[in-house]
Amino acid sequence: MYVGPGQTTEREILLNEQGSPAYWDFLRGLGDMERLKGMKGFTAGLDTSGQDSDGRYTIRWGNLIAKLTFHVGTLIPAQEGKQEQFIRKKAFMANDYVQIVFNESGKDYELDTIPSQCNYVQIIVTPVDGRVSNLQEHFRGFSHESESDDSQFVQLYKVKTQVNPDVPFVGPAVEPKLLTLTALPSFVRSIGIHAAILSQVYTCYNIADPTVGQFVSPWRSRLWSIKRIRLSAQREASAKSPVAATSHDASTFGVIPEDPAQLTTASQALGFLIRDIDSFYSLR
Repeated sequence: MYVGPGQTTEREILLNEQGSPAYWDFLRGLGDMERLKGMKGFTAGLDTSGQDSDGRYTIRWGNLIAKLTFHVGTLIPAQEGKQEQFIRKKAFMANDYVQIVFNESGKDYELDTIPSQCNYVQIIVTPVDGRVSNLQEHFRGFSHESESDDSQFVQLYKVKTQVNPDVPFVGPAVEPKLLTLTALPSFVRSIGIHAAILSQVYTCYNIADPTVGQFVSPWRSRLWSIKRIRLSAQREASAKSPVAATSHDASTFGVIPEDPAQLTTASQALGFLIRDIDSFYSLR
């Protein structure tokens, strides 16, 4: 979210469709701008039909482990007088566990500025101008210029987190940090990923179903999905040919050979994979 000079209310902030140059510099570092129309993979609920009800573009980032799709306030349309648009935008922004707030209001950003039961962790980014010679204690060797040169300024960004009192969050920006633009996006993104995981764990244990007693990671959830597919295949085979299914159950769906070279069916191969993943996660 972008908070402009003097802005303090929910409506002012959610109606923003533009931001400062510093804000756009920060966004460009967070990820790649991608067209929403026809977007594949995780879309964070944004409209990808081509009707552009949630704007034309969003920002995405990914590596081998994680893929992020951001709800970018200034890219999601919301105009004065269009209440449905405003409500839809608020639903996106307020229902995220983690909010990144680029604050140029000149005032502190309050946790409940946009009220929501999902306000768990807010990462507040504030641009500040710093005289290099006065920041030597923070950035040893930051400048190759003479320390006596008091005319040199550099754009710095203060990052701090504020957290819902019920959430036991600990992170590197609980105490404010000063960073350059080069380091800022990856620092904020890293905090955001860990805060999102923590929020999911917190929700699982304290809100969704306290009786479950464990947080199910995406990897384990995927394993369970594979098991359900295999079970469904078993049932379909039994329904189509009960006699054949009974006579071949042991070899097709039952005993899995220890040696991968002895696997003779796709079902056995899938069972072999499930058994190995089971062992890895100690689910038996």
